[in-house]
Amino acid sequence: MRNTRSIRQLASLIQAGKGRAGIYALAAHAQRPYRRVYDQVMRLAAAGKVRLEPAPDAGGRKRFRVLPVESNGPVLEFNRAWSQPDTPQLPERVIAQVLARPTFNDLLACAKHYGLPAVEDVYGRMLREFMLEPGAAATVNRMLRNIMIGYERAA
Repeated sequence: MRNTRSIRQLASLIQAGKGRAGIYALAAHAQRPYRRVYDQVMRLAAAGKVRLEPAPDAGGRKRFRVLPVESNGPVLEFNRAWSQPDTPQLPERVIAQVLARPTFNDLLACAKHYGLPAVEDVYGRMLREFMLEPGAAATVNRMLRNIMIGYERAA
């Protein structure tokens, strides 16, 4: 695959998280036709440069979130998956492990690495399924509120 200017632009948009909403949103950000962006995303995925993940609320259509391939996860204060050090960890699993035993620095690292919407999504799912202890949920809620305030002040 050639490394053209349009491919580089698409890759930088994906790295910036613009592909999380799907290929349609990525095409809108790139200001290019959907079909051309779709073809290029499929070529990037076949080359292993991006990861396609099914959108959770796709309805009848087959929609994908376009995510960058992450070679390394966030740098955490301690390894929560110490029993399986060589196993690649899914982002949702890393976030869930941090939410179960929260520290502010680790939660901030996850928010910076995966994005605050991804952390909030996992947090909401864990609350709905009663997977968090009440004390941990209150602590995480306070920490997420502080991180949001920090992001708003930095903007």
